[in-house]
Amino acid sequence: MRALSGITTLPLHYVIQLEFHQKRALHIIYGDQIKGMPYFYTLPLADLECLNYRRTNLSKCFFKKLRSTNSCLRSVLPPERDAEVLSKLRNPLKYPVPYTRTKTY
Repeated sequence: MRALSGITTLPLHYVIQLEFHQKRALHIIYGDQIKGMPYFYTLPLADLECLNYRRTNLSKCFFKKLRSTNSCLRSVLPPERDAEVLSKLRNPLKYPVPYTRTKTY
């Protein structure tokens, strides 16, 4: 099972490389115990999560810590949107989504 890069910033080919190395490490550690078993089923055996799921959870946890009042990085965040505006939106987000161009031509 291949993970998609989703909301992470890693390009898909790096995600595939990371999963390849994790699969290889699992085969080295568990050997014949997981031979022929799909990668998705070997993860619970090793008490691991899919790399994409783990990175997403780490990002969410980091952002929650960043939003706390005692975080030194809180000033980096843009100001929160007005509650009146949020109540009128179909899919409200507390913070505006930054639109940036990543490729220059």
